[in-house]
Amino acid sequence: MSRFVANTEAGTSGQGAIKSDQFQTYVRQNGEPLRAAGFSNNELALMGCLAEDLQRANRSNAAVKLSNASDTAEDVTKIQEGEASRPSAPRL
Repeated sequence: MSRFVANTEAGTSGQGAIKSDQFQTYVRQNGEPLRAAGFSNNELALMGCLAEDLQRANRSNAAVKLSNASDTAEDVTKIQEGEASRPSAPRL
């Protein structure tokens, strides 16, 4: 199941976040094997709901992320020193 864990930290937990797209695809494509492994229909439905909720959360995060914006201290330092071009503000 490590293929579902991202390098990106989930909040400030110190734990990798779940890769919602891969988790959702796995649950959708492996319903029968999961059922054969002992998961009930209710548990499979819950896994599907979890995957959809994670997808909505990622959509919310992506909607507020600034495009072409620096996100690391190293990038900011390079911009201040003139080593990199300053990112342009998104047009509204």
